[in-house]
Amino acid sequence: MLASALAVELMVSVLQHPMRGEAPALIVSGRGDEYTDAVDEDTETALGLVPHQIRGFLSRFQQLMITSERFTQCSACSRAIINAYDDNGFEFLLQAFNDSQYVERLTGLTELHNETQLHDIWVLSDDSDDGGEQ
Repeated sequence: MLASALAVELMVSVLQHPMRGEAPALIVSGRGDEYTDAVDEDTETALGLVPHQIRGFLSRFQQLMITSERFTQCSACSRAIINAYDDNGFEFLLQAFNDSQYVERLTGLTELHNETQLHDIWVLSDDSDDGGEQ
């Protein structure tokens, strides 16, 4: 229930913001316990801030609003996904629903996974030239 309540709050915050899904994030900067909120007119609205991510910890009853740069291969907000949806609309959704690898291929995540696996193989390979003798 907590997750669904947060999802509704987030949806309402995004929908009421003039910039919708392009609403800027709150940037919190500081050292130690001293934080300053860099809130400008584009960031805050009548319903408050539009968080980009909400991470919750039930063990501590704590929520954090996390801000980071957009991951270029994000399966939700990357430019490739947004452009594909803008160009193809419902057809994009159908293809994503019917082909479990479509979004990964579109964003480049498949290539990233393959590169990572090749790197792991290279790191874990036996690079000794002694023919197995110790």
